[in-house]
Amino acid sequence: MKRLILIGMLCLLNSWAMAANVLDQAFASKSGEKIRYSILVPVDYDPKTPKPLIVALHYGGKVTPHYARGLIKVLIAPGLRELNAIVVAPDSIAGPWTNEKNESMVLELMDFISEKYNIDKEKTLLTGFSMGGHGTWYIGSRNQDRFSAIIPVAGYPTVEEGVNWTVPVYAIHSRADTVVPIEATEKYVAAQKGQGNERIMLVTVDNVPHFRTKSFAVPLKNAAPWVKEIWSQSKN
Repeated sequence: MKRLILIGMLCLLNSWAMAANVLDQAFASKSGEKIRYSILVPVDYDPKTPKPLIVALHYGGKVTPHYARGLIKVLIAPGLRELNAIVVAPDSIAGPWTNEKNESMVLELMDFISEKYNIDKEKTLLTGFSMGGHGTWYIGSRNQDRFSAIIPVAGYPTVEEGVNWTVPVYAIHSRADTVVPIEATEKYVAAQKGQGNERIMLVTVDNVPHFRTKSFAVPLKNAAPWVKEIWSQSKN
């Protein structure tokens, strides 16, 4: 029993240590606008070796400076630690993620990060929670050449009609979600599968309310092997 408790404590400490290394930074966009973002760089990062990149879109609420840090600490770090990737989470500059201004900012941020760090462009993941989940559907569907996989969490599909999916999609949604009900996600995924899209899937969670963000870390962790399998099939 003591051994199990010790292992559990070590896991928590490791998760905390990873989250504690989140840095808050900013840069000026091409238009001169200040772009704030939080970033987590694995301790074993070596500029000579390319690292995967995870772009994480934060939930809704009042966007105070480096608002996205909370998403990394609560969900992305504990959920996707196994991927050993650089994680970058920008602050929205235009309300919901489902608009062209935020879309352009995310793509420019990716370019900026790729200039600062050695990024494996064949191993990129877009994810987000709630409002960020909506944005993951939106930005991911419109820029499939920039991502090798997307994982929208607790977000309904905001996808233009007639989108031809080439990027694998792993959607996570709770049946207990009364804020963003699961039905729209179920309907969209079922329709895609009916059209022959076998690269899209929905993983459901029970008894987890919408605002219990940290409870989605376990299903997100379960998605890591799926992502690794996709990355193993990349050109690299």
